[in-house]
Amino acid sequence: MNTAPGVSFHDSGEFSLAIQSAGIPHPPGAPTWVVAGLILKSLLPALTGAKVANLLSALMGAVAMALSYKLVLRLASNDSEQVDQKGKYAVAALAPLTLLGVGAFLEQSFAAEQYTLLLAILFGIVHLSLDAVDPDSSSKAKWKPYLGIGLLWGLAVGNHPSQVTLGLLALYVVFAGGKHFAWWKGMLCGLAGLIGGLSVFAYLPLRSAQNPVLDWGNPETVDRMMWSLQRKQWKGRSISEAPVGMVKAWFESYDLLGQVGLVGLAVGAVGLFLVAKNKKPLAWIIGLAVIPYSAVLLVGHLSQELMDLPYIKYYGVIDWHLPLYAAFAIGVGMVGVALLKNKEKPLWPLIGMLAVLGLVRAGQQMGEQSLKEFSFPATFAKMHFDAAPKDAIMVNASDNGSQIPAYLRYGENVRPDVYFAFGMPQQAFTQPGQQWSAQTKLAYVKGALRDPNQQPLNLATLSDEDILRRPFIGEYNSGAPQTSANLLPSGILFEYKDRPTTAEEIRAAEAANRVAHPEVLEAPKGKQHRLVKEAMAAVHLRRAMFFYHRKVLDLAVDSAKLALEWHPDHAPAWFTLGSILDEMKKYDLAEQAYLDAIQRMPDLPGPRQNLAYLYGLAKNFDRAEELAQEEMRLTRGSKNTKALIDVLAQMKAKG
Repeated sequence: MNTAPGVSFHDSGEFSLAIQSAGIPHPPGAPTWVVAGLILKSLLPALTGAKVANLLSALMGAVAMALSYKLVLRLASNDSEQVDQKGKYAVAALAPLTLLGVGAFLEQSFAAEQYTLLLAILFGIVHLSLDAVDPDSSSKAKWKPYLGIGLLWGLAVGNHPSQVTLGLLALYVVFAGGKHFAWWKGMLCGLAGLIGGLSVFAYLPLRSAQNPVLDWGNPETVDRMMWSLQRKQWKGRSISEAPVGMVKAWFESYDLLGQVGLVGLAVGAVGLFLVAKNKKPLAWIIGLAVIPYSAVLLVGHLSQELMDLPYIKYYGVIDWHLPLYAAFAIGVGMVGVALLKNKEKPLWPLIGMLAVLGLVRAGQQMGEQSLKEFSFPATFAKMHFDAAPKDAIMVNASDNGSQIPAYLRYGENVRPDVYFAFGMPQQAFTQPGQQWSAQTKLAYVKGALRDPNQQPLNLATLSDEDILRRPFIGEYNSGAPQTSANLLPSGILFEYKDRPTTAEEIRAAEAANRVAHPEVLEAPKGKQHRLVKEAMAAVHLRRAMFFYHRKVLDLAVDSAKLALEWHPDHAPAWFTLGSILDEMKKYDLAEQAYLDAIQRMPDLPGPRQNLAYLYGLAKNFDRAEELAQEEMRLTRGSKNTKALIDVLAQMKAKG
């Protein structure tokens, strides 16, 4: 088995805990995925929730591959007068073989995620759509495809809300099939199926009323259910407020060459052209299944706060593009069908070459993406738990720092003494400059940690005495730098003291920390999975920002450099290193770090602003002004950049 042996990164911990506890993951709750996982868990009761969640992804990936095979086989069979029928079974294998060569597909198949289920349902809808628009369909009950499309559409929305876009495909099918089945009958059958599919959302209030440990949004009332369905935990913004360069970064994230490969991209494009030319109903079906979905994802993330360039580049959005990659896989299969159309002399050498190239790429990707020995997430969680003294209250915000430990704490009973929660103390700071104290700690644990808008877990109630007695451990959020005044390093995390701490205390704590927790300074050994690089770089970048804000600059440099050892292409880490070196007045080194950040992410705001000021100090005003104008474009004329331009003008006037 190539699936991960246990919990993995990103949403894997959350989904694994949902299966282990029959809980509710992030809004709108993914009830289709959870119910499917619970059914599989009932069949495999000896396995942990994490293993079942991973197997569900693998199973749905296998279903998607099987349906891609069946689709190409169906298309070859429909051309029976032109296509050599003896070879159709061979060429149909080109589609799933191409999928096996897509790294994102394999990565999603080996760890707990929603996207292989999304793809499996999508292929099912494509098959039913062909049944509906094909007047020669073998189905005598013409209403069945419409009912099935509606049912799968509802289940698809229950898996991922982006699938509401399949409504356009459903409308096309209703009217395209109207020549042999009245459109209004198709509409009614589809609506009946849709209601049945959407009924999976009943799981949310029914299960929430039983108070599972994972109960994100607490959707047991109408108001709470609407809060969850509308995904109100994520704040919006206007598209015009999205970071400059985000659309470009989004299209670059498709990475068709890297994901599908040169052969898959070229041959798949030819195949999709043949579909558009010769099989227009299928072209409409594929287009309406892929294009509106992709557009909605782009618009949705442009209009969602916290979505920025580093998120797209480093966190990874390739999982969202699986339908696009699958379309190219169908295109490769269609080229195989076209090569069989000469019944006297099928072009077997070309078919064989495509198969061999597909096998080679699939084998290569399988080796690179296999997670069968991927135990680092458990090590990563252990690093967090090792940072926590006995009976600690631990509150983390990052996906990796919260969801993996949450699964192990509440799903597998690791460190039962730790009172673990999602969120961060910074959410309790409503006034600028407000510091962490015993009173804010009490207010946060009794308030924010029990607020369903902020806290996904059902937590036990603690007394005031217990809250004040327990040490408080968490990540550092550079977005609220005032909290750094009260922190001391503890493992890879920080202890929140009820009083200000001194630089001497920080140095002493870090010295003891490095002895007690040598993993704090551990550098990468050998090639690392991209998820590991991202997770560890984020850990050390948070430490660097803490030391920087507390002006313990030598430790800040050490942490920033360690972040870059884990992830050498991490532009924000280069920017942070430059800022630290700048503060240390090591201007030549700071300049190079800023340039490294710009090289790795040309549209990243920040490095140009600092670099422009450095050039101003060096009286290189032409270059400084040029960089400042570029920063104006990237920040859409932010106050800080306007102030910089004024400062540069004053520096230039003084000569």
